[in-house]
Amino acid sequence: MLAEVSERPPLKATDKELMARVVDGDGAAFEELMLRHQKPLVRWIWSMLGDAEEAQDVAQDAFLQAYSNAEKFNPRYNFKTWLYTIARNRAISIMRRRKHQVAEIGTAARGEERTAPEADDSWASLAVDENPDPREVLSSKEEAEWLLRAMDRLDEGHREVLRLKYFAGMKSREIAEVMELEVGTVWSRVHHGLKKLRALAEEVGNGIE
Repeated sequence: MLAEVSERPPLKATDKELMARVVDGDGAAFEELMLRHQKPLVRWIWSMLGDAEEAQDVAQDAFLQAYSNAEKFNPRYNFKTWLYTIARNRAISIMRRRKHQVAEIGTAARGEERTAPEADDSWASLAVDENPDPREVLSSKEEAEWLLRAMDRLDEGHREVLRLKYFAGMKSREIAEVMELEVGTVWSRVHHGLKKLRALAEEVGNGIE
């Protein structure tokens, strides 16, 4: 589990400025980065793995790697996308191991029921950009769970883009950086993915108005 970080007024600094302070040995600066990114990061990893505790562990590993490699961070890039790329690589490794386990024992490595991280205000504060849509606000973990069930039935290309948009609250340019895609490709996948999601959501029990 990630260590609890005490609430305090946010430092008036950008992520890049905070990382520069981390390199200089400022632990409080890294605590601020955790406060900014911990909740959406855990929520997004959960959308991939379907296990709240495992999502916490992967997020912790990602933060530890980011802290340990702070001197390697290139300030020309976005800290958020760098952090998410670290976490994504770890989550993908876990999913590959699960598939291997399924192939070996012939049973599902992940149960049908998923338990989301505890609901809080962060479920209703996703950062969004173009094309506002009712799906862009998840007001409870129950809504997050049915949305995830619908997303599971999309192809991986559309599913991962939508996960980053609605569970991590990323803007299209950030998604493009994490997935190494053109921004136009991200826009296209969001558009077509939402069209597919509209029909699928009704099939899993929660239609989208």
